[in-house]
Amino acid sequence: MKKGILCFVIVILLSGMVQAGTILLTTTVKTPNTLSHGENKIIVMVKNGGDEIAKEVYLEIILPAGFNSQDIRMGDIIPGENKSGETTISVPDDAIGTYPLIVKAKYSDSFKYPFSAIAPSYLRVIESRPSDIYSKAEKLTIPAEGDGQIVVKVTNRGDTSRQVSSRLILSDEFKVENEVQLMDIKSKSADDIYYNIQYLSDVVGSVYSGTVVLEYEDDGIHQTSFAQTEITVSVAETNNWYLIAILAVVAVIIIVYAVRFRIKTKKKK
Repeated sequence: MKKGILCFVIVILLSGMVQAGTILLTTTVKTPNTLSHGENKIIVMVKNGGDEIAKEVYLEIILPAGFNSQDIRMGDIIPGENKSGETTISVPDDAIGTYPLIVKAKYSDSFKYPFSAIAPSYLRVIESRPSDIYSKAEKLTIPAEGDGQIVVKVTNRGDTSRQVSSRLILSDEFKVENEVQLMDIKSKSADDIYYNIQYLSDVVGSVYSGTVVLEYEDDGIHQTSFAQTEITVSVAETNNWYLIAILAVVAVIIIVYAVRFRIKTKKKK
């Protein structure tokens, strides 16, 4: 009976280390090479490359002020399945240049935990030109229900000073304190932007992508560039020590029972 109890404890501990299934959504956006004023059709494709079903997938279409569109409902997407949907983007008559399109895929797993994923794309209206603004965002590791800071280095490679609007877009599992910031950056110079974020969920082991959207005006033509970041949610260090402590206790119990068993065996002889 004691052996049975001991084995049962070990099985429970080991079962807690088994990883759950994963959902890996890849979103692809197809737009016309150049959009015109008025209505333009776009196609959004979502593939589930994981091994668990993504339930009730809903695509939120995030556009600049003055642009309009309808969100897309995809339904459930099983592992390996590729679904597509379409929507119409209404472009205002005064728009010209390159604008951001962000698709936020919202879904839940089989336990009804909500998740979301970000996919950026460009909308080129009438005319576009290369951007002078370049950026790079650092990756971040953050504990469950913890906070952290994302640093974005912005470089102006042009000959003109620019006033740049910077916006960090993350999954709904995060809160961004200073989501939109303005910065004046001189020509041929670089500066940093800091975003303070908080992870609102207690789910660990997930990796999220985020997008920093940088916009400015260039002689009447709108300019947009993106910087991608990656946030990994780690297991808290205290949890690791807790697991190690439990395993150490189990090891001691095993040793004690083994010694007692050997002593009893010798006495019988």
